[in-house]
Amino acid sequence: MKKIIIITISIILLIFPWIETDANSGPPVNVSVSILNVNDDYDIDLFIPYDHTLTESDILEVQNRATTLSEYDDYYQETYPSTLVSFQDKDGFVSNTLYGESSYFFRYEHEFYLYMSIPRIFKIVLIKNNEFIMISEVIVMEAYDEHFNWDLEGIAFSSDIQYDVGSFQGLNENPFYDRRPYQELVIRIIITIMIELTIFYVMGYRLKQTFIFYGVLNVITQTLLTLGLLYGTYLGNGLFGNFLLLILGEIIVFGVEMGANGLVIKEKYTAHIVFSTFLSNLASLIFGTIITIQLYRILL
Repeated sequence: MKKIIIITISIILLIFPWIETDANSGPPVNVSVSILNVNDDYDIDLFIPYDHTLTESDILEVQNRATTLSEYDDYYQETYPSTLVSFQDKDGFVSNTLYGESSYFFRYEHEFYLYMSIPRIFKIVLIKNNEFIMISEVIVMEAYDEHFNWDLEGIAFSSDIQYDVGSFQGLNENPFYDRRPYQELVIRIIITIMIELTIFYVMGYRLKQTFIFYGVLNVITQTLLTLGLLYGTYLGNGLFGNFLLLILGEIIVFGVEMGANGLVIKEKYTAHIVFSTFLSNLASLIFGTIITIQLYRILL
């Protein structure tokens, strides 16, 4: 048993630095936007502030990336619009996909969804035929999990670049009255419990009270984490929300569950319980994220 634990810990230590942690069984939808009253075909990107005017070296650095964006097949119509590689708008904003950090972009007709690594200040950009561009007003996200509409009624693509177009509906409204974050929470709880209790079973746990306690504990920690993220960002600011995402996600969920299980569960010795809890959380983080992302691909 000691050899198995040592080998497992070694593998975890090797892969853990490469894991994008959210302490959830899969990421919540950080941004969900419905684009209304546009019938043309178009590509989408986010624009983010850039601290200097684009240079030739900046552009050369991202050109190769723009031609190899296979992971964004669900986001762009065909390939990344080459016009946006060197484009910097009147306020100094540039492509977040190329010059920022983007993860998990999905698009379904006139809706698009982004998960994790989402900028708090950005614009939405539509480009048609790699030539005609329209750009939204600056968006400053005040909530961790946003769902809103961008209405472009009466606006059409033209030969001129169009700035500050359209209107937003539902942006930065109080998220606690939106049922969607809670629906996603239920899904994450179910996936988390299935994965983590399976790991506990594999590790040799059999008592009914062990599984009941750990299941209830997962419901509590996942609920508190979700509410903490919502309240922390909406009532605080983006920095506070990111702090909660990283610190509470990694320390509270992992730490509290290891501590609580170690104190309450008596089926095995404490070190075994703490290690099993850590392993189950790690498995939930990895496999839960994979499962959830695939569900988003199927359902969205």
